[in-house]
Amino acid sequence: MLRSIQFITGLVILLACEILPFYFLSPSSDRQQNVISQTAYFISNNIFYFRTIGILILIFPAIHFFWFGSKTSKWLISLAIITYFVILISL
Repeated sequence: MLRSIQFITGLVILLACEILPFYFLSPSSDRQQNVISQTAYFISNNIFYFRTIGILILIFPAIHFFWFGSKTSKWLISLAIITYFVILISL
């Protein structure tokens, strides 16, 4: 159970650091614009660190599930990792 939560947390961090800068740069009201642009700037400047943290959180459960998991878990992990790389390449 803990490895599943760890895997999902790592995947959420990886996907969030790829999608959130585009979400924060979408049009909003003028009062929120300064805070939102600072957040998007912070994420885009530190994306390497977010990716590194997400990969480090993700790698150990993924290896464990590939070695000891069922065929279904292997397919789901492969699908999740391929989906992440498709999003990474398309953005």
